[in-house]
Amino acid sequence: MKRYYVCYFHEIILKGKNRPFFEKRLCHNVEQALSGLPYRSIRRTSGRVLVELVTDSPVEEIGLRLQKVFGFVYCCPSWLSVQDMEVLHEDLWKLVDQEKFETFRISARRANKKYSLTSQQINEHLGDLIRTRSGKTVRLEGPDLNCYVDIVDHYAFLYFRRLKGVKGLPVSSSGKVVVLMSGGIDSPVGLLVFHL
Repeated sequence: MKRYYVCYFHEIILKGKNRPFFEKRLCHNVEQALSGLPYRSIRRTSGRVLVELVTDSPVEEIGLRLQKVFGFVYCCPSWLSVQDMEVLHEDLWKLVDQEKFETFRISARRANKKYSLTSQQINEHLGDLIRTRSGKTVRLEGPDLNCYVDIVDHYAFLYFRRLKGVKGLPVSSSGKVVVLMSGGIDSPVGLLVFHL
């Protein structure tokens, strides 16, 4: 399966018509952060930035760099599957079978509302598969293994970890800030302009 980083943001969505500008700036900042590291592409889709990796991509190093990019809530080292439930079953099992755990849960998120199953139905289908094949127990609170399933556009991503980002807005997207400084009542006021 192909490897990706799926990076989520949310504050940018509040910017309305300016959203494409912020998303483009965010992708540009990702490109700068990953300078010198091998990867295939960076693109935007439905409130996410997708970084497609290649065989020799250093997954952990890329994750560390993405965590420092302002604008991301979290970044997830993921595997790309498809939205066919039978294939999704097998792909998830291949990944889960390599993990050590006693309890688990499925956390599905369906951004593509045209997909035939709801998030809860995806949870039930995949949860039953893992429980049957592994003999392990479902635990919704504090499981050993949390299996995330993200159905977005025509993609289906699988992952087990969320790396926390620094949130905020992308660097160089907020314009100028003016600061008035004074040393006292009789002092002249100094003017400083910062480019953010």
